[in-house]
Amino acid sequence: MFGRWTSWRAWPRQAPRLLLALLLAAAASDPGGELLALRAADLRVATVGYRVALANTDLCRERAPLTGLVLHSAGQYAGDYRRVAERLFGLREGIGVQGVVPGGPAERAGARADDRLIAVGGVPLASGGSQRGGSYADMAAAWTRIDGELAKGGLLTLLVERAGERTTIAITPRAGCASAIQLVPSRRMNATADDRLISLSTALVNYVADDDELATIVAHELAHNALGHRARVRAGERGVREVEREADYVGLYMMARAGYDIEASPRFWRRFGPEHGPGIFGLPDHPGWRKRERSIRVAVAEIRRKQSAGMPLVPGTARSER
Repeated sequence: MFGRWTSWRAWPRQAPRLLLALLLAAAASDPGGELLALRAADLRVATVGYRVALANTDLCRERAPLTGLVLHSAGQYAGDYRRVAERLFGLREGIGVQGVVPGGPAERAGARADDRLIAVGGVPLASGGSQRGGSYADMAAAWTRIDGELAKGGLLTLLVERAGERTTIAITPRAGCASAIQLVPSRRMNATADDRLISLSTALVNYVADDDELATIVAHELAHNALGHRARVRAGERGVREVEREADYVGLYMMARAGYDIEASPRFWRRFGPEHGPGIFGLPDHPGWRKRERSIRVAVAEIRRKQSAGMPLVPGTARSER
């Protein structure tokens, strides 16, 4: 489970954190309901991520072909969840389409949820898969194949099986910011960016009030990656508080460019801060929520002025008081 809204070079995923066996309670009373809820959350994250990445290509150091495909494999599900996933999603074995971003390249090409991938670029995919479940190997191999095809440029051609019949789908990717995104099952509220990958916990996605608040988190993390913050902090070029301010500031512009309501950002912090501590996830080296919310309101006013004046939404420099 936990697919990507973008695909490019085959950067390693954090596979151990993606195993459903580690996140779902063994005694769950409704595994089917849990899997359907996770599927919906995964597509929600993918949709917001795709929209923000597509709207901010010029702000990102690296670009990538976006497909709007969200995939999962039978091998990722363990125990009772494996049997339920096979029934709900028609996975059986191999790779399936978990969902497609509405209006994205995959949907426009005719891909549908529960399609089963047979071949990529005319080359059949291995149809093995771990019988025990809890393995990311099949997904890693499939994304490596897809990444390789996308790197060639042009169409991504997939052979899929749907309702017992096979059909070829030709996807025309769109260029966007080169950052993968994943939903990580966890009861902890967390979001991270490592210059290549954005990870959001299920607890945080379930907490946000709406997609505008979700875009607040996604855009903030994408800004970190677009600006190479992790590498710059490690090199001693920037401090954590400094890059957090900058990600808040640039992330608001990314939200606005993607058509999300930037008022959701201060609203999120006014609710989240008192409930969950001084930093975004209680980290002492992050700005306090009150100061963060005030700085964000200043940036919101700046963006509103530009929108009213019909000016391009191009971020400036996040000043120290922000």
